[in-house]
Amino acid sequence: MSFYVMYAGETSDQRGLDAVRRPSITPAVEVVATPTEIPGRRYGLTERSGYFKDEEIPVEFNYVTRRAEDWGEAFRRDILWLRRKGVLKFSDDMAVFHKVRYVTIGTNERTVRRLGRFTATFVCVPGAYYEAGARFFTHTGEKVMNYYSEAIPVYEITGRGACRLTVNGKNMEAEVDGSLTIDTDLLIAYKEAAETPTNTAVTGYYEDLHLVPGENTVTVTEGFTLRIKPNWVVV
Repeated sequence: MSFYVMYAGETSDQRGLDAVRRPSITPAVEVVATPTEIPGRRYGLTERSGYFKDEEIPVEFNYVTRRAEDWGEAFRRDILWLRRKGVLKFSDDMAVFHKVRYVTIGTNERTVRRLGRFTATFVCVPGAYYEAGARFFTHTGEKVMNYYSEAIPVYEITGRGACRLTVNGKNMEAEVDGSLTIDTDLLIAYKEAAETPTNTAVTGYYEDLHLVPGENTVTVTEGFTLRIKPNWVVV
């Protein structure tokens, strides 16, 4: 089976595009602060920022049309596809996906009358995200193992009344009326049925709820149900 990419729910094969080659992916680059010079030492101290630059993944596509006069219209349809929002996956590594911020589209080259070629560059959030971490699971114990990089999860709490979510000894207080979703990536907390998200229902710091590599202790006030979408990622 030939190599293909999947984006916004469609594969390149389905669109009549041939992904020329498997793109090389450079790991995300961490922004590192300028080293602090210390007199008497041969090297300074460097503080890691934990902030990573966006990843750029270029994919070269070829396509062929039945008629020469369809060449331009085929490319315009692909532009509309690539302007959608979605995630990027590769046929030889479907267990992970890349969160796409936007796509830049290069020049459409007409190699022969019915054949076109262009490069789409997918500008992505740093890291490869696991499909297994993109789904909620019900948390019934205390321990959550994270075998990957620091994860920025979504928590869903169900119940009524004052509730405390504790992650590795750090707390977020919430007044829950039915259900409350806490998204530590978007830095918002909202009711599932609410028309607009609201941050007024919680007290605490979203970054305190991240899942560090290794063992994590996660608890919620007795009487409440907790579900977690961990967003496992390797950065």
